[in-house]
Amino acid sequence: MSEPGFPRDRDNVIVSIDGREVRLTNLRKVFWPELRLTKGDLIWYYARMADVLLPHLRDRAMVMKRYPHGAAGEFFFMKRAPTPRPDWIRICPIDHGSSNVIDFPMIQDRPSLMWVINLGCIDWQSSRLLICGLRVRFPPGSPLFPPHCGFRKLWPLDSGNSGRLIGGPK
Repeated sequence: MSEPGFPRDRDNVIVSIDGREVRLTNLRKVFWPELRLTKGDLIWYYARMADVLLPHLRDRAMVMKRYPHGAAGEFFFMKRAPTPRPDWIRICPIDHGSSNVIDFPMIQDRPSLMWVINLGCIDWQSSRLLICGLRVRFPPGSPLFPPHCGFRKLWPLDSGNSGRLIGGPK
């Protein structure tokens, strides 16, 4: 998708992406005031980068980092896929003990990517340890115990704004 299929002069639209209807809201909300970039600009950027991103996101449980008031505003982490949500959003249930199962969202395709970005997710975290269906246990004190396992994170732009993905330790 070289150009997103939504008007840039409206706040709320429902668009068809790969045969699925995706509701996009608050598109003119400013997310980067100093650059005058909006939530719509963010969605447009991720729509253009989807082919590069999706192979690295599929089949992984995602922890969303939501910025409801833009990049300079307060953010919060969200593990559980919000409800209501479209029925085509796949979830990855992970048991965290004591009968606490968290339904993590999975970004499987272009529509699910746009849905997550529309929630105000500028970035998110995935882990090789959160591949849906794979259960990994580390003994306490192991050098691979999660505090030392080197989770990775992707940022959409490098410092030169060339559009390359860069990664780093969490």
